[in-house]
Amino acid sequence: MYKETEAPCLAFKNMQSSITTQENDFYGEGWRNELPWLYYSGNGKFVLEELTQVARKFTFQDDESKMQFVLGAYNLEGYFLGFTNLTTQLQLCPADYTYGQDYRNFGTSVRSKCEYSVSQLIDPALQPNNTDIFYDLWYVDETGDYIDVPVKILNYVDSSGGKPNESSNREDWKFTRRFFVYDTKSSLEGSDSYTTGTTYGTYIRWLSKVTIIVELDSGGNDSIFKPYVELEYTSKAQSFISSDSTTDVEFETKYIMDPASFWVVALIFFGIINFIVIIMTCWKVYVWSRRHPSQIMGSIYTVKLVLNILFIFIESWSIMIFWFLFAVAASFYAFFKLDQAPYLVMPQNEDNNLLPFAIIFGFVF
Repeated sequence: MYKETEAPCLAFKNMQSSITTQENDFYGEGWRNELPWLYYSGNGKFVLEELTQVARKFTFQDDESKMQFVLGAYNLEGYFLGFTNLTTQLQLCPADYTYGQDYRNFGTSVRSKCEYSVSQLIDPALQPNNTDIFYDLWYVDETGDYIDVPVKILNYVDSSGGKPNESSNREDWKFTRRFFVYDTKSSLEGSDSYTTGTTYGTYIRWLSKVTIIVELDSGGNDSIFKPYVELEYTSKAQSFISSDSTTDVEFETKYIMDPASFWVVALIFFGIINFIVIIMTCWKVYVWSRRHPSQIMGSIYTVKLVLNILFIFIESWSIMIFWFLFAVAASFYAFFKLDQAPYLVMPQNEDNNLLPFAIIFGFVF
């Protein structure tokens, strides 16, 4: 499922390459007609930002901010089981209807984490009804079109043994389409174990982490890039699963944006304020020197002058930069809470995005 070197993946790619007469460009370069759409041929940046545009303008009004996702379901034989609206199907932690609504309100980031009882996956009486079901995830835009939601499997392993989805560079990412929540069959052993009705495979797999990510297109007038979902799988040998076996599972939604343009403006103002601080320091030092002539102070004048320059600069800088940091924080709050249409969303502390703010605040303190 997430290793390119596994036999089913290799067999599928060989099948795809053997078809030379038909090509379906809808899924990206290289796809053949009458084959299932299992992965994207383009890199992550191309898939998210260029492959398909999302026709939707967002506001923070309750009746217009709800995002609609749809799951297409397939059984192990590949038969299509129909579409269903996404609510709490990807949340292994207990969740009610309200919780399933909250995370689809645009701009509302949520996170839940709990201990999940793995033993129910090998108990026919407790087993979830979507075990061994494959899904495709779609986002429904304002025109009613179904926009494919790419899947980024965090523990994906490519043909060279690398893990491209651990990279911070989108151009390294490998997106797939179909995924499962629980898997008890893929590790069946023997050539006829599935057809003879063997109940469980050697390993049981499940989703241990799900993150739905929606990114605001800062240059697109209240629009978004194509949403995507990050998945992480965990597996355990069936023979080691006991009646009290538990595991940590996590579900999260993030509404993010590229803050580069905002930080450019902030950096410009940061430079202007530092220039003002220098002017203030020079003026205050000049006033101090007029009131404390060197002829009167004698040999201690130089030491006093240096100390006063340092003290005046620190005092002026800390006061001015404090209000600068306050204005930065207030602008995020104001745009996020008071604006009717999304211009900024709260920054995520990824790739040390908030580190400069924290460092400067530390110096101010």
